[in-house]
Amino acid sequence: MTERQVTLGAMVDYFSAAFWLPELRSRDGVVRWLDRCNELNLGRMYFRVALYGDFLHHTKLERRLSPALAENYKDKAKKQAMIETCAGFEAFDVLSLVVDEAHQRGMEVVPWITLSDEGVPGDNYTFFAENNPEYLMRDREGNRYDRGLSYAHAAVREYRLSLIREIESYEADGIFLDFTRWLSHGHMKGRKVALTDEHGISNWGYDEPLLSAYRQAHGIDPSELENGDSDWVR
Repeated sequence: MTERQVTLGAMVDYFSAAFWLPELRSRDGVVRWLDRCNELNLGRMYFRVALYGDFLHHTKLERRLSPALAENYKDKAKKQAMIETCAGFEAFDVLSLVVDEAHQRGMEVVPWITLSDEGVPGDNYTFFAENNPEYLMRDREGNRYDRGLSYAHAAVREYRLSLIREIESYEADGIFLDFTRWLSHGHMKGRKVALTDEHGISNWGYDEPLLSAYRQAHGIDPSELENGDSDWVR
């Protein structure tokens, strides 16, 4: 029988954990947590580096976690927890520490990037989405979504690649690109533009670069097709 090597991995949202557990908000807390992960034989961590529109690593391109996030909370205890969590992580680069300490323990770290999460308009929106609303996804009627940049635009692809290159400098063990989180999450249900039509088919994707490419390839305007047309959906 062939022997198989198996690596135990886990998705880690460290910021959310630190929000509820004060002992995780310091450098010592990170180190103790990694020791515990090592004891549990965790070999790989998919480590989340962005929360809504704020980034956990010390990015020079985007918005870093800030105590200003606490303004979202009316509950005094939660507000104070958010202030202390953000303030603690401002003091050191969490991703750098996690990568260094994990590697010393023989563990892998794969930064986890949520690619459809620009935060909340007027609150913790990413700088890019705030400054370039024309690149947000559009529905069949041309309405613009408030979250979800369209990768049909070259500028959006270059923006994300710039963030990825920045994270690559941490010399982690790969990058996990999460295209799913938030597009169908409960946080999105209250927005004005519907994600799907009455048949449950995605309503988005009607961005000019995609429309132009389809017209050029097929000689047909997508607006003349049903939203669920198999060729257009593909």
